Amino acid sequence: MSLEEIRQSLDNPRLDRKTVLLNQKERLRERARETEAMIRAIDVALAAIDGSHKKGVMNMEELFEGFNPSQYEEEARNRWGTSDAFAEAGKRTKGYSPDDWKAIKAEQAALYEGAYAALKAGKSSSDADVMDIAERHRLSIDRWFYPCSHRMHRGLASMYESDDPFRQGIDAHGEGLAAFLAEAIRANASRHGTEAPKE
Repeated sequence: MSLEEIRQSLDNPRLDRKTVLLNQKERLRERARETEAMIRAIDVALAAIDGSHKKGVMNMEELFEGFNPSQYEEEARNRWGTSDAFAEAGKRTKGYSPDDWKAIKAEQAALYEGAYAALKAGKSSSDADVMDIAERHRLSIDRWFYPCSHRMHRGLASMYESDDPFRQGIDAHGEGLAAFLAEAIRANASRHGTEAPKE
């Protein structure tokens, strides 16, 4: 909500103003947590860069704290090597600089931290704030890798749960996070009119 929308809601006697303000406060806190996570990730990357420069070498493993952009390349090629999405991801990522990969890592870390905070707070995967995180996750894929529709995102959710490397990679940010995020992605897809395919 904008400040103007908050002001108008306060002037509307039929609205539960306290609930509106509490909900808005929680959304702002969630954004602040995500921003803080991104800042921490960037600080770590900057420290790694400074340390590597002092040694006179840029160690990519150190820079990305174990984050290896090509970690799943062979598996992805076997699964989707002929798909338009795989071709588009290859085209986009080929030109990415270390700064681009740092930004991707920071963005992912913030999304996962926000989702795990919601999981720990006992929120449902279909909670509006949690579905908003799932939507930002989809948009991140869409921005950095390939066009990611809600239908495609729903398909990725199943992979996050069933594929060991993907599940373990996400759960490294918090136990049970992969399943929670997958459910949030499916709930968000349904919210946007994309239901599960018929059996």
